[in-house]
Amino acid sequence: MADYTSFAGFFIHYLHELNDSHKDDSAGAQDSHTEGKDQDGGKSVTQTPLEIVFGGYSYGSMIASKLPSVEYITYRFSTGADGTAFTEIILRARNLAIQTREELQSVGQQSTQSSSRASRESHFGRNLHVGGEFTSPEHRRPSGEMSRSAQLVRKLSSLKKKPDHANGDKQSTASKTGVEPKVRAAYLLISPLLPPVSSLISLGTSSSAEKEELQTRLSTHPSLAVFGSDDLFTSAKKLRAWAQSISAKPGSSFQFVEINGAGHFWHEEGVEKKLRLAVREWIKGLEARPEG
Repeated sequence: MADYTSFAGFFIHYLHELNDSHKDDSAGAQDSHTEGKDQDGGKSVTQTPLEIVFGGYSYGSMIASKLPSVEYITYRFSTGADGTAFTEIILRARNLAIQTREELQSVGQQSTQSSSRASRESHFGRNLHVGGEFTSPEHRRPSGEMSRSAQLVRKLSSLKKKPDHANGDKQSTASKTGVEPKVRAAYLLISPLLPPVSSLISLGTSSSAEKEELQTRLSTHPSLAVFGSDDLFTSAKKLRAWAQSISAKPGSSFQFVEINGAGHFWHEEGVEKKLRLAVREWIKGLEARPEG
């Protein structure tokens, strides 16, 4: 869960920085902000939210469904103290976004000189690099403090709401001057695991409150579960009952597709094609959602 949360924070802030074209109008990135006047006459920024699907297969679907709320993830990474893993991830995301914008700009300039697709493909991504330390040595936390940051990420699943600003870490210089990313989350669960298998794999049990919270999350956010009728880890009957109970919630945004003849590993003839089609149709529905 810590690994997934770390990547989610990185990915969200990478896309946010990449779309943040008001910082570098010459980069040619798509503008995700519109400016207006607030009541005091100052400028206010309205973001077009990032559309992000948190997905997973089998054990991965269980991890994806148990992640902290996207509001908490964006807040926690945006307010990490200097030198922590949170800030290091933000800096890596920002650095890669800058490289990507430069590459896109370079490709755009080349395309005006040559329409060769092979030339553009061979050039794009050639100079992108991620790695090294971005935090200056004087601000870098000792290894013990970095470990505590990692431990906090591991405990994120128990932190469901944004912490009080007064009790949170001091905002980092890496992110406090920017606008916190706005994200609309969706969830994709392929061959989800249900108890008792999920409890055995996670070496624990889920409380009724955790089960209710999961059902609420999947019903209030656009979500899709795809499973096979011949899943050997969880019976289709149990998966069907679980999915129907979430779909039946008032105003539920949860959908499910049961693929006849498919097992847990999707090796049977023709079933992977049906799986891809189900996901593709669901994605089309997400793209058709109104902004806001």
